[in-house]
Amino acid sequence: MKSFSKNSVRWIKGFFPILGGFALILGLGMANADRTVKTKTPVQDRIEVKQDRPLETPLSRQERKSPEGTGTDLETAEPAWNVYDALEYLMHRKESIQFDSDRYRELVETLARAMEANPDYWEDMAVLISTEEGLDYFSKGVILEAFGRQTDSVGAHKVLLGLIQSPGFPMTMKRTAVSMLALTSEVPAQTVRFLREEATREPGLRDVALDILARIARQCTKHRNGIVRFLGKTLHTDLTERESARAAETLFAIGRSGTDSQRDLVRSLTSHPCPRIRSAALITLTMSKPGTERTRILHALRADENASVRLAALEALKNRPLEAVEEQVVEEIPEDVLQDLRWTAQNDPNRAVRLRTLEFFHQSYEELPSSVRETFSTVAETDSCQNVRDWAKWYLEYGFSS
Repeated sequence: MKSFSKNSVRWIKGFFPILGGFALILGLGMANADRTVKTKTPVQDRIEVKQDRPLETPLSRQERKSPEGTGTDLETAEPAWNVYDALEYLMHRKESIQFDSDRYRELVETLARAMEANPDYWEDMAVLISTEEGLDYFSKGVILEAFGRQTDSVGAHKVLLGLIQSPGFPMTMKRTAVSMLALTSEVPAQTVRFLREEATREPGLRDVALDILARIARQCTKHRNGIVRFLGKTLHTDLTERESARAAETLFAIGRSGTDSQRDLVRSLTSHPCPRIRSAALITLTMSKPGTERTRILHALRADENASVRLAALEALKNRPLEAVEEQVVEEIPEDVLQDLRWTAQNDPNRAVRLRTLEFFHQSYEELPSSVRETFSTVAETDSCQNVRDWAKWYLEYGFSS
């Protein structure tokens, strides 16, 4: 990345107050918060160093009328908007912006369109992200996601990889930047090579690199076979070196890739001596094909001596597609599973497993079948743990529609 003049640095320091009002943190290194963006100094005073012409505000340049009144239509806004115009318009809005809200999406998409039309500004935006003082995580995350959504993925990924490989770039921001590398359908080969290298290294970026490789394999056919072969080799290496934590991460990546090429190996790992690997194998089996392998999973639920494996078996029984949000998927429990779940809720020796089973029922039914209601009543009266009894009573009274 080229060095910048004193004028550029002065512009960046002057521009910080515009973005600095955001104090939200993105997932993969960020958490939600509310903040109102406020600034009194005109943006154009701060960016004249970079602009030879005086700036008009977007609103003064393009007012649009709609049946409801007058307003700016961001979808049809002037292509001539540069990144500073877009930031000026959006940063001066008074309402709070929460991560992944409609207004957040609007912010990212508008900035991405402006950056798409003005690639000459990309290095300036990279400096905004990489400079330590002034910008908060939310603002940096918005710019990183806008980079990830560029049609010119070769150019955008070059900037992102430069940031990720910069020694002074914070690890939380590196992880966020890596998570933006699978936002386009066309992923450069250089990006895939970089992710494969990171996936063979010690923790830091390994888990998120594996996750993004899996996503790329699922959505990008030209890279799929190569990534799947790499994941299979990586799993064999992890198992040979007895790296259970690494093997579990690789198993989850195999599951998220949607491939069946390693299915026989994954099945065999459900009886591995290490509970962590058994747990990961059970969940991996159903990631791409929800509702399968029930006999194997139910056996683990009833018979495995380790509580963490039994909890993983409960997770594996959920019929949830890879891209689904948990709350959006409500399916009634198949009859061949119901009896084992009822037994587990009443008899499992671990209270966490019994509680999770009650929660499983709560997520699966709006109205309780009489047999399951009987199970809840029994647990509410006889369970050895007060907390489990209290939750069973709460579910009976408030958790279901009848």
